[in-house]
Amino acid sequence: MSEREGGEGGVAMDVDEASVSPVVGENTSPALPEASMEASAGDSDKVVEEGETTNRLPTLDDVEPPKGEVPDPSQQLSLCMDPLRAPLVPNTDFFVIPARWLRGWQNYAQGNVHSPPPMIDTTPLIDKITPDIILVKKELNSSVDYEIIPHVVWNYFTNWYGFKGPEVRRTAYEGQPRQVSVPVHPLTMPLTLFKYPNNVTTATGPASASHGVKTEYEKFYAFAIEKAGAVKEKIAKKLCVPAESLRLWDFYSSSQLVLMDDKKTLGELNIVENNAVLVEYEHPLGKKIPF
Repeated sequence: MSEREGGEGGVAMDVDEASVSPVVGENTSPALPEASMEASAGDSDKVVEEGETTNRLPTLDDVEPPKGEVPDPSQQLSLCMDPLRAPLVPNTDFFVIPARWLRGWQNYAQGNVHSPPPMIDTTPLIDKITPDIILVKKELNSSVDYEIIPHVVWNYFTNWYGFKGPEVRRTAYEGQPRQVSVPVHPLTMPLTLFKYPNNVTTATGPASASHGVKTEYEKFYAFAIEKAGAVKEKIAKKLCVPAESLRLWDFYSSSQLVLMDDKKTLGELNIVENNAVLVEYEHPLGKKIPF
C-alpha cells in the first residue's frame, strides 16, 4: 500500500495476505447496532437497558460555579506558574482552555489589569460531544485558539472562577524519540465490523466467503500517537469482547486489507483522517454478539 496524502509519516505494513487475511463475506444492509459509539452534543443520557442509564453526558449548557476563596493575583501566579512551566509527563491528564482566557488571567495575575477574568467558557472550542471524547473544532490551533494546562492548574482555575461547558480532557503520550506531547485532535475512524457465525470458532479458523457478515458501524476516535494495541483494547471494551479475540485491519482501500501491528502507532501505520478500519473478531460459541 502506498503512502497517503495527509498521513502522519508512517507507512502501512506489508503482510502475507494469503496467510493472515480475514474471510470477508457479502455486505449486508448497514443496520447500526443498538449500542452507539457516538452521540450528538444534545444527548444527555445513553440508555443501556430499560430502566438503566450510564452517567449523563456533559452538555454545552453545563455550568460549574466557583467553589472556594480566591487568592490575590500574586498568590495565584505563585501557585500556577511552576506547574504551567513543568515538563510534560506521559500518561498524565491535561485540559484544554481558550487561549484568550489564559492570556487574560496572566495579565490579571501579573498586575497588568485590575479586573479578574470571567468564568472559563469552553463552549466556543467544542465541535461534538460523544460518550468517549469531547471533540475540539479541527480548525482551532494551539496557542492561538486554545492552550493546554495541567490538571492541578485546571483545578485551581475552576475553583476560583468556575466554568461553563464540558471539561476537555487530554492525555500526554510519549512518542519517538522519547518526546512527550498532548494531542488534541483525534483521528476519525469509521469501523466495519466483521462477524463470524456460530459455527466458526476462531478468527483465523475455516470459513468461506459466505460465512462472514460485514456490518457498517459508527465512528471511533483515536490519536495518531496511540498504539494500535491500545486502540484495539478500547474497541474490544466497547464491543464487550476480549481484546485477544480482535484483529484490526487497515481498510483504507476496500480491495486491499493490511493487518495493523499492535506495537506500532496509528501514525506509523499511516492511518489518516476518516481511514476505515475493519474489526475482525472471534465469535465465542453460544455468546450473544452485541452487533
